[in-house]
Amino acid sequence: MNIRTDSSNNINFSAKLNIRQVHADKEKWKEIARIFQKKTSDYPKDKFSISGSPNSMIFMGVLNEDNLYDWLLATLEKSEAPKLFSLPAKTIADKLSDLFHFFKRKEQIMDAASDSFGPSGLPEDTGKSEIEIMRAALEGVEAERKKYLGKDELFNEKLKIW
Repeated sequence: MNIRTDSSNNINFSAKLNIRQVHADKEKWKEIARIFQKKTSDYPKDKFSISGSPNSMIFMGVLNEDNLYDWLLATLEKSEAPKLFSLPAKTIADKLSDLFHFFKRKEQIMDAASDSFGPSGLPEDTGKSEIEIMRAALEGVEAERKKYLGKDELFNEKLKIW
C-alpha cells in the first residue's frame, strides 16, 4: 500500500489561520486561509486569527495556547476595513502572512532582549544597561516592521500594532 504525504495540502505543516470570526464571503476566506498556510510553513504550531467584517474594526494577531489574542496583536479601524475586505484573496493572504512573519520576528527580538536579564531583573554580562538593551530591541522591532510592512500602504500607515 502506498501512503502519500503531501505537506502542501496538510494544514498541520503550517501556521493555521483562524477565520471563524470573519463575517464576510466564507469561500474567499477559506481560500485566503489556504494561501496563508502555504506561506507559513515554518511555523507548524502557531495560530493566527483575524476577526471582524467590512463594517467593523478588525483584530489580527497570534493566538496563545488558550486561543486568545495575546501581546502580538494589531487592529485596523472600522473606516479602513472595507479596503482590506475588497482586496483579492491572494493580496489579503500576502498581507496577513507579512504581518504574521513580522509578529514572529518581534517575538524573537523581545525574547532575546528578555534573555539578557537575569533572575534579579538586571542585565547579565552584556555590558549594556537595561535602557540600552530595550532601545536596541525596539529599534530591531521597528526595522522588522519596515521590512515586512513598510511598503504596504494599508498595513504600514493604518494598522495599529500593540
